[in-house]
Amino acid sequence: MSRVSRVSLAAALAGTAAAAVVAQAPPAATGVVVVRTADLAGAAGEVAGLGFVAGVGQVIAHVGADTTGLRVSDAGGTEREARLVAVDEASGLALLAVPGLTAAPVGFAREPAEEAEAVYGAIRDAAGTVRLLAGRVLGVEPGAAASEPGGVRHDAFIAGQPNLGAPLLNSCGEVVGAVIDDGDRVPGSSGSGLAAPGAWLLARFAAYGLTATAVATPCLTVAERMDAAEA
Repeated sequence: MSRVSRVSLAAALAGTAAAAVVAQAPPAATGVVVVRTADLAGAAGEVAGLGFVAGVGQVIAHVGADTTGLRVSDAGGTEREARLVAVDEASGLALLAVPGLTAAPVGFAREPAEEAEAVYGAIRDAAGTVRLLAGRVLGVEPGAAASEPGGVRHDAFIAGQPNLGAPLLNSCGEVVGAVIDDGDRVPGSSGSGLAAPGAWLLARFAAYGLTATAVATPCLTVAERMDAAEA
């Protein structure tokens, strides 16, 4: 759906009422979780990455097929054991089942990401705190086949910290992608990161029981909301 039709839809939903429009605050990192893994050999150190709650008791994260000891941190910091449901080889992303997980799922955006759109990438700072970093969509690349994710290229990341599996959110806090490996490039060397599109994630993991929610209405920018109110 184009920007124009999105604004038209918003105007139709709003009727003729001229609602006050305020600056849109950046989204929160609600629904972003820390995933800990250990390899089959039981390595001395554990690897902690990011993922997000995609459905009730379900998490999408970057997890290899040969990992064990999966644990996901709940909203209150409690770690819960996770079961590996499926791994997609093309993207490296996995669907996890986490019994007892109380964190609410993050909704998936109704519309795909568009070039120049504001987006937010989840990162962990030096203290281990999860926060969102603002950026822009630099381009959208189609996949060569249905099994290939293609990608949303963006700059909402810190060089050297790809945070594979972390969600890429739009300005409404909706998932438009999940960060994937950018091939042989050094993270940040190209000035961009790569995320598998949200619609592709929904289609890819639906067969494995993903119960994600797609948001019913489009996410509008502040300018679009102002145009809709004026209309």
